[in-house]
Amino acid sequence: MKRVRYFYCLAGISGRAVATVFLKAIIVYNANGLACLCLDTTQFLLYITRIRRVLIWKYKNYIDAEAIWLTTNLKDKVYESLRKKILSGEIKPGDFLMETVLANMYSVSRTPVREALNLIQKEGLIIPLPHNGFIVKKSDTKDLMDLFYIRIILESGAANLAAKKITDKDIKELEKYIDYPDSDSFIEQNNRFHTLIAERSGNEKLCQLIKTALDEITWILNLDDSTKIDEDDTEHIAIINCLQKRDSVAAMAAMKDHLYKTKLRIQRRLNEDDLEGLI
Repeated sequence: MKRVRYFYCLAGISGRAVATVFLKAIIVYNANGLACLCLDTTQFLLYITRIRRVLIWKYKNYIDAEAIWLTTNLKDKVYESLRKKILSGEIKPGDFLMETVLANMYSVSRTPVREALNLIQKEGLIIPLPHNGFIVKKSDTKDLMDLFYIRIILESGAANLAAKKITDKDIKELEKYIDYPDSDSFIEQNNRFHTLIAERSGNEKLCQLIKTALDEITWILNLDDSTKIDEDDTEHIAIINCLQKRDSVAAMAAMKDHLYKTKLRIQRRLNEDDLEGLI
């Protein structure tokens, strides 16, 4: 493993000093049964070139795997950072996202940035522009209603599965999430409530889809005050009671009823705002 790390210097993968490269070259080259101690500059460069070729050939598979891992790791970091900025509103709807600008901002190549943007595009948060990067999507009422329809389907199924696996400790944690001191903390507590139930479903893919839908709804709610939810605690309590009884069918029905009523409350709120604008 040490010799592979030394190779990074010789292959130009890292930006270590020439002196370090030279010292490592002596160790690595000697380890391969070759003598390379010299003081002449020309000979030194020749030895470095030969060592680089030998080690590239010898450790090719390892280096390829490392390169893939490093690229993937950078992509994930850029993806998580950009997605967080969009969902929090730091990057606003209508803002342009350019690969070159983002690559400079994160001090990475364009490849991980491009891959991260493609992932965010699949989530529907940004729209590609022909030969000109991406633009952050502007949400509308239809997006919000569509997301609630998706949640009704997914989360009712998650509640059905969770009723069979949820513990008493989980029930107590859910009870904490229905007690929020102000409207600012409501969305966070509400998301934790629904996320915990999704996690206890035991279905990772289902849980991830629910988290994505929750994130998008949170993004829309944070952008528009007219979509703020007037929540009814009794609906959350009804869900908890069904889960506590380990009643899968009742839990599924309670979750479906809760999300459907929440959807209606938002629609009513939006309609009221439209009427106020006409008066």
